[in-house]
Amino acid sequence: MKYSCGLIRDLLPLYVDKVCSSDSRKAVEEHIFECNECLSLLNELKNGESEEILETEKAEVLSRHSKKERRKTFIIGIIAAALFMIPVIVCLIVNLAVGHGLDWFFIVLASLGLTASVTVLPMLTVKYRFPVTLCGATVCLMLLMMTVCIYTGGDWFFVAASSSLFGLCAVFLPVVFRCLPQNGALRSHKGLLSLAADTLLYFVMLIFIGLYINADNTFWGIALTLSAVFVPVVWVVFLLLRYWHTNPLIKSGALTVALSAAAFFSNYLINRLLIIFGIESRPEYKSIQLFKPFEWNIDTVNWNINWLIMIVGIITGAALIIAGIVRRKR
Repeated sequence: MKYSCGLIRDLLPLYVDKVCSSDSRKAVEEHIFECNECLSLLNELKNGESEEILETEKAEVLSRHSKKERRKTFIIGIIAAALFMIPVIVCLIVNLAVGHGLDWFFIVLASLGLTASVTVLPMLTVKYRFPVTLCGATVCLMLLMMTVCIYTGGDWFFVAASSSLFGLCAVFLPVVFRCLPQNGALRSHKGLLSLAADTLLYFVMLIFIGLYINADNTFWGIALTLSAVFVPVVWVVFLLLRYWHTNPLIKSGALTVALSAAAFFSNYLINRLLIIFGIESRPEYKSIQLFKPFEWNIDTVNWNINWLIMIVGIITGAALIIAGIVRRKR
């Protein structure tokens, strides 16, 4: 045969689409006259069967490549884990050799565990890599804080642990929910579940802080009163944003008005708490002061700013509501 099968097979798609040159067309026709395999492939191309074959082959190639890469990553993870064991063994030997028992060795072990959880664990994890890595890192972080607290004779572990859990969940829990299978309640209420967990961890953190500092009635009064006000505000804002199905402009306007008013009255609430618990005694903290736009001094600046924020917020919110109503009517 004058031409190789590889060359002709490269030309067959162009031949079928009639976009090759006359010389290429002549070469293909001469070759398929002598080669039954290339003729059969040409017929498959004309019948559209080759596209399915190519897609199947493509999927198989990608699958094999993915398995190969996962296997390579897993092997690298195993090697990295083995390398992490070297400093662990060295620290164990040194710790015992100097007669310190197993005290700071556990701190080193927990530190290396935390490092491995964000480097080695992702390489060893095939499914749900981010949630597994985050959970592993969180557990190792808790162990590290616990070992340091025990070694130093401290009593701050529960404060640090609850605060860390609250911060990690507030930032990463929505991402974790998105990575998990979206079935049932998780699919429709990821934000709701995330905020519920954040609320629970917030109050757990508050309790541990109060116990740690041996809080008196002043702490509990201020902390619980403010929490009882601001936590529901956060819930109301979330529920409106998530479940109130209306024009986005109307929703934004209503929330702007509500938050502006809430900010104004929350400032009054904070001032009243400071007065009640004897932290402040200035007269301007005892009641809501009138807006005095032409009088700015140490006694009026706080309330003037609060009034301005609320007025601007209400005007902006009203404008958004009106724009939403007009757009909806159109």
